[in-house]
Amino acid sequence: MTGMRSILVPLDGSPLTEQALFRATALAQKFRSEVILLHILPIPVPAPPVSHPEMCTGWKRVALGCARRKAEKYLDAQQRQVRRQGIEVRALMCDRAPAEGILDVATREGVDLIVMHGRVHEGSPHGHLDGVAGAVAQQSPCPVLLMPSAEQGE
Repeated sequence: MTGMRSILVPLDGSPLTEQALFRATALAQKFRSEVILLHILPIPVPAPPVSHPEMCTGWKRVALGCARRKAEKYLDAQQRQVRRQGIEVRALMCDRAPAEGILDVATREGVDLIVMHGRVHEGSPHGHLDGVAGAVAQQSPCPVLLMPSAEQGE
């Protein structure tokens, strides 16, 4: 594979997504690719019942602001780690549903590869992928390298 200009790595702060980042940086070094880190901000939802819906707007803005600051610190630390390896890196955030956000960024940025954690649904004869990884793998505009969880082996 030649001409792999950019690799997208969705990160949520878990060790599994950081394993995906480790693999992505190895590929980026080999192909001299840029790494794009992506953090999907959790969309805050007030616990029902809400007696005063007008209060939710302010609460949601504060919660999203806190999540954004936490994500910025996390992404800054990850960017520093990748840059120390001599790899060009950028970090992005979005506040959409995870699969939708990953697919949107992959399309908008024209990435050549997505490297992410994926869990194969137990008992599926065809290796059905769960959740976000399944949606991304099915709809991605580029190849997706899925990293298995530790209990599923390498």
